[in-house]
Amino acid sequence: GALFALCTSSKNLGQIPEDKSIFTIIIESLQKHPHSVELYRCCIGLLWSFSSISGRVEEFVPNLVPLLLKSLDMFEKDDEMIDLAVNALLILSKGGFQSVLAMLKHETFIDSIISCMFKFIDTPRSHSIQTGCCDILSNLALDNYLRADMCARGGTSRIIMALNHFCHDHLVVCTALFALANLISGADVEILRGSEISKTIVKSMQSHPINLTVQVRGASALWVLSSRNEVFKERIVQYGGAQVVSEAMTRFVASETMQSKGSIALWSLAVHRSLKAQVGQSAVCVVNGLAAHVCSEKLCEECVGAIKCLSIDEKTKKLLGENDALDLIFSAMWLYSENATIQQSALAALSNLSVDVNANQVLRISSDDLDTITNGMRTHPKVKDIQESAIIVLRNFTCSPSNCLILQQDAHLPGLIRSAVVNFNDSFQGRAEDLLQVLPLLNQ
Repeated sequence: GALFALCTSSKNLGQIPEDKSIFTIIIESLQKHPHSVELYRCCIGLLWSFSSISGRVEEFVPNLVPLLLKSLDMFEKDDEMIDLAVNALLILSKGGFQSVLAMLKHETFIDSIISCMFKFIDTPRSHSIQTGCCDILSNLALDNYLRADMCARGGTSRIIMALNHFCHDHLVVCTALFALANLISGADVEILRGSEISKTIVKSMQSHPINLTVQVRGASALWVLSSRNEVFKERIVQYGGAQVVSEAMTRFVASETMQSKGSIALWSLAVHRSLKAQVGQSAVCVVNGLAAHVCSEKLCEECVGAIKCLSIDEKTKKLLGENDALDLIFSAMWLYSENATIQQSALAALSNLSVDVNANQVLRISSDDLDTITNGMRTHPKVKDIQESAIIVLRNFTCSPSNCLILQQDAHLPGLIRSAVVNFNDSFQGRAEDLLQVLPLLNQ
């Protein structure tokens, strides 16, 4: 009774001189009186309170976990006590690697958490229980083996159920989406295919259009899901996932994280050849994200990579051209000339965008554009993909007489082309010789 009174007085919680003795007393008391419901009721409240302020709780995890698991059975119809126990376990699950291992030693642990999610779906404290359980599963999913195991035990199904049931509760949705993104990266694809996971994630994002955290975590979950199997890409686009991500990127253009997660999600969806045209309708938001955060090297990698993939479709090419994508690509190349990933993706995008086959037109370049390309070649002489992509782009430019004049004015260009041929013993399908023939004055 004295301990419980102490627990309920928040002003005294920080004045306990030695919290180790509190945990020891709680553990020893419960071990001596394992059938005392009232003692369990008081001690669970104490554990939740002191666990939240103690920095040393992880050393007691091996003894605390079985007691908390027992309380889940003892109070299986008392959602208030279950809520306290789940949140106490959540605090323990955040205690580090050793704490998680100690929890996983109990074979029934994961099943107990999933069972709580199933039982407490429509009670006064169910939203808090669902949130705590989702967080616990996410914290425990350390590798793909554990993710697959949780999925097989029904973990992902329960999270999807929570998302559907609490679709208007942004706290549950945020936590569930984060857990789902973690679990599905290692879950069994066949189990995922049998669920409505794609529809559920998209619906969750649609239900909270102005909540940045929901949109970021939803886009992240869609990216992870789309990377697992081609069928998920089709379903995500079918349910409007690409459009939802695009709208979120447009709405939160100032958020670098939103632009990052959104660009990667759209990039992943656009890998599917039959979806490029549909996903390409969202290309403008990627360009705007790149324009807003061109000073972020990481985001430039992601946005330029997405543009490279999206620019294969003819209609998307036109859309990108109308929204200044080319200028931004050249800017990214110049700003991050030493980043091989950006150079390679940018050159591949330029290769796609430089020629309009239907209109029989070629992009007209300036001397500054050419300097940007040759600077990348000069900076990365040993990267074959960069040299090859640059030669392809330059060869495309020679289809325009005005471009040829600009190429001929660059005294260093023939040397760069010859160096690439020598370094890789490759004429790049004859494009290198074609380029050198366009530069007759400098060839002599």
